[in-house]
Amino acid sequence: MSSDEQDAAALRLLRERADVKRHRALLEGEIQAAGKVFSQVGVTVEHLNINMDLPYLLALVEKHAKAPSPGKVAEMMKEYIDLSAHLSTLNARIQDAGLE
Repeated sequence: MSSDEQDAAALRLLRERADVKRHRALLEGEIQAAGKVFSQVGVTVEHLNINMDLPYLLALVEKHAKAPSPGKVAEMMKEYIDLSAHLSTLNARIQDAGLE
């Protein structure tokens, strides 16, 4: 492999790692935001009773109606795990290539 080809391969590897890191960070933020919604709604619903401000509860649920479902969050978490494993592999390859 020529020097130019090696440089191009190294650059591709570094770019891929940057893309995976970026995607994983975005996914992590989405998962954490969903967790906060679940927590807030869960605490409110857990303490539901007749004396509760029901319009507040309804507004809270409606506000978060577009939050991802627990099943979707589970899929996101699986993707996060896969991305983390891929990132570890990329980091090892980069280190083996002496790029870091």
